[in-house]
Amino acid sequence: MTNHVSTLSLEFLTESMTRKFSMPESVDRKTIGLELELIPFKTADNGSLQTADIINENLRGSFDLLYANSLCRCSMFSQDQKLDVPRLNSESGGIITFEPGGQIEYSSSVEADLGNVINELILNVSELENVLAKEEIRFFFGGMNPWQTVEEVGLKMRKPRYRAMDRYFQNIGPYGQQMMRLSTSLQVNLDFGDPETAVKRWLAANLLSPVFCAIFGNTPFAGSVNTGWKSYRSFIWEQLDKSRTGFPHLRHNNSLAASPVEHYLEFALNAAVFTLPDESGCLGYCENGVSFKQWLKNGYNGLYPTIEDWESHLTTLFPEVRSKGFLEIRFIDGQSKPCWALPAILTTSLIYDEKATDDVISLLSPHMNELDKMLAAAASKGLEAFPELCCQIFEIALNPTQYEVHSNLLAYCERFYRNFTRQSQNPADTLLELNDGKVFSTDQYDAYEDHLFDIIQPPDFLATKEAKDLAKGCDCSVPVEQTLLMEAE
Repeated sequence: MTNHVSTLSLEFLTESMTRKFSMPESVDRKTIGLELELIPFKTADNGSLQTADIINENLRGSFDLLYANSLCRCSMFSQDQKLDVPRLNSESGGIITFEPGGQIEYSSSVEADLGNVINELILNVSELENVLAKEEIRFFFGGMNPWQTVEEVGLKMRKPRYRAMDRYFQNIGPYGQQMMRLSTSLQVNLDFGDPETAVKRWLAANLLSPVFCAIFGNTPFAGSVNTGWKSYRSFIWEQLDKSRTGFPHLRHNNSLAASPVEHYLEFALNAAVFTLPDESGCLGYCENGVSFKQWLKNGYNGLYPTIEDWESHLTTLFPEVRSKGFLEIRFIDGQSKPCWALPAILTTSLIYDEKATDDVISLLSPHMNELDKMLAAAASKGLEAFPELCCQIFEIALNPTQYEVHSNLLAYCERFYRNFTRQSQNPADTLLELNDGKVFSTDQYDAYEDHLFDIIQPPDFLATKEAKDLAKGCDCSVPVEQTLLMEAE
């Protein structure tokens, strides 16, 4: 609820933001959480491809089907499914949620073992695929809906928050609605560590954004059109609203002198607010582009924001890396099924290996104040933008010295490196070859994924009973390493 008097101070907000840049414990846990977004689609009677509904009157939407499946435990925020967000809890501790365009997101449990987290995702996504396949719904593994337009997809999540966002973005340009309805990504969540380590990890994560965009750009198509970009997803994220995207330090008047907390606080204060109170105090969509700082200072309709308004506002910020008490790395295009885990392995290696982090900072910090330009170049040109930097960063990730990454995971990354990055190609380059620069068919994409499985040879996570028990959080006596059955190099 909004207040008739201002109860928030800059000092209080600074303290609150400081807590978002540090660990609650002094121990550096080095845990990992992954969030994978996928597009469920089916072929209509007329042969066109359609994104599956979340909920529909025939109870054949993606949520309807998963809700009815006994392998998931359901938790609802509201009995009225059309007004609030449906959510499912997997038996392994992960969470299944739904995005405005019908995208399904699996958020893993948090673990210290990257292999276990990857295994959990594979097992649970496979279960989701099996359930939805009964209604001929299948997943597209990628970074952007390549076949449909914003209008064709529609707004499938009708929660008031999403309706307000949709109207807000529609008022300022086309890109916000494309982000909401068409885009998918892989998010990697990592711990900050102690205050000194947190500063280094935050800096390194932001510096890596353009490089990962160049290496893993995977979205040349949208609405059945060749967009002319290698990562159209990155382009639209940067264009949807300059007040809430990009790199917080580039929004600061003195970026070299200020701390990450100051950078992020000023970034958040200057971002426009989606919803403001009417005269009765009810929050609703507002077109005025009022920043949170202006609302905090002057009020709106005689009402001032509360701490709840502030926390809600922070969830509407979309920088390349978001601070949530942990690092939320947001700059990765969704990848094809054989390749989706690669960026997670590399970012974990680069952020959790102290020497690798130092090497990243040493190599990329000279570009700190031009990251926005580098990101635009990477989204447009892919590896062509800065091929040597991309190879150097990839090689640093492949050779961790102070953080253990399973050798088979590194070998998997190296095969991608040899076949793509070293050849100055990213996934978008190969997608453009599938149909002579025109959008590919589902059959062409299936053949492409089969080919990638052959050349990249992802580790074979075999879903044995023991592995399933591990993913469900059961007390299994089989050693963890035996549940990850990978090929020998």
